[in-house]
Amino acid sequence: MQNKTHNYTIDKFKFIAAIAVVLIHVTAFLETEDLATFANYYWYRHLLNFAVPFFFATTGYLIAQQTETVRYVRNQLTKTLVMYSVFTLFYIVIDGLIFIPASLTLDNTLAQALGQYLNTLTLTKFLNGQIGHYHLWYLWALFLASLILYHLLKRGLNATQILMAASVLYLVALYIISKNAHADLLANGGFPKALISLSAGYYISQRNITLKSGLVISSLLMLAYQRLSLSNIQCFAGETLLILAIAALMTYINQTPGRQTPLAKLASYSMEIYLFHPILLTIYSYTTNVQPQLEIEHIGLRITLLTTVTIAASVTLYPSFKRYYIDPTEKHLDPILDTLITTLTQEK
Repeated sequence: MQNKTHNYTIDKFKFIAAIAVVLIHVTAFLETEDLATFANYYWYRHLLNFAVPFFFATTGYLIAQQTETVRYVRNQLTKTLVMYSVFTLFYIVIDGLIFIPASLTLDNTLAQALGQYLNTLTLTKFLNGQIGHYHLWYLWALFLASLILYHLLKRGLNATQILMAASVLYLVALYIISKNAHADLLANGGFPKALISLSAGYYISQRNITLKSGLVISSLLMLAYQRLSLSNIQCFAGETLLILAIAALMTYINQTPGRQTPLAKLASYSMEIYLFHPILLTIYSYTTNVQPQLEIEHIGLRITLLTTVTIAASVTLYPSFKRYYIDPTEKHLDPILDTLITTLTQEK
């Protein structure tokens, strides 16, 4: 079930996408603290949104490269659900260990602090994949989208039919979000956004789609998306441009597999950075809430330091974290969740 060829251009963009996700989270304080201006935030903010749909699209692209597609997706379902569960449990504990002591310093009793934290673990967060931490919606959405893709593939649908079905679901989701109906359940676009991106990557790889000047077209579409995001035109137009930009980028990647470079090698750290980086950001946030004098006041310095430190810490600490937490926890969860996947995939 190995992929037929290795695409080093995907690797390069995966690392860039991981950095983009870090920047999204590092710079979020500019809006929440009313410090955002066009010069320090808005000119680039929406351009960073290419990152997560790109990760979804690359997964679909790589699925199409497999010789046993259905079996590959089945195995990936277990891996994704296990990883999501491992990190959800971790972040629930870590957030509690940070939140409760911080709450106690504000003259709350232990019972009050514990109660306040438990109140943050809502049903909505459970359903949209954010009960452990906001960034984990990616793994939950990927799992749900992959489960749908599995059933579509198992029923013999081809790449075009899958893309059409995903497009219909995505448009329905955009309509729901635009009406603010159950929008929280589709946080960040949810599984419909994952499915359309996944299907686009799958379609481009399966049909071997190439597009002359695909990178240029993708860049122009992203600039148009950025412009719409800063205007009063909402939801449908902007989000459609974003998905089209990702699709154009994937055609460029399909046409230009590239070669191994130092940047391509850094792709091996992309998922570690994505999953691990919020820890230090959370610690910094709670610490400065309790001790405001520790806050880095200079905006540029704050962004540079937090970005650099979180990336470096993710890359440095993740191997030990994997050895002493992820691997042992996966060992216990894997057989349980694999049984669940067997039920969900209707396998005997």
